[in-house]
Amino acid sequence: MLLTTTPRSLVVFDLDFTLWHRPRFRAGRGPPWTVEDGGLGGVRSATGDLLYLYPASRRALLELSDAEVPVAVASRTHRGQWARQWLELLRVEPGGRTVADVVGRGPVVIRDGPKPNHLREIERQSGVPLERMLFFDDDRADVERAEAIGCTAVHVAALDRRRGRCGLTDEHFRDGMRRHAARWAAAAGDEGGAARRGTEDPCR
Repeated sequence: MLLTTTPRSLVVFDLDFTLWHRPRFRAGRGPPWTVEDGGLGGVRSATGDLLYLYPASRRALLELSDAEVPVAVASRTHRGQWARQWLELLRVEPGGRTVADVVGRGPVVIRDGPKPNHLREIERQSGVPLERMLFFDDDRADVERAEAIGCTAVHVAALDRRRGRCGLTDEHFRDGMRRHAARWAAAAGDEGGAARRGTEDPCR
């Protein structure tokens, strides 16, 4: 796990069409929820609409949890109360951890507005600086805004929301980890070089 080598990193995920596929709920109806396959298969609304984690999302969350890398959520979903229920219901392993278990005490910021506001609130709650955050989102504009305030940000391209062909992939996750780790390796090299230059005899 590359992120274990970086100083106190935090991985932040958007929800809709990044971690999970959210259907258009017919007639605006949601609960009561029916859990599919113990939560591995998603949750189904009262009208039969299915919300589910992308397979790569489960793998990424498990890997982060096993490596004890903290996770947070930054979402603009208009179903905030439902989203918190989905976090509790969706499992990342058979009979085991839910998404909420993986996030644990990490910040969950669900509200309207541009994502930099979410990320600054996560910074406030967690104490982790923006430049130590790795952020995944399906909205390119939000990714660009996150990069502008110092985060490492990865665009999770939404190919076809109607068919669920979007969201986090293994390639997105690996790319984000590599970029974030490389960024910190370069920063550490610059700091080491500066320290060495400071101890050199300028007359030699």
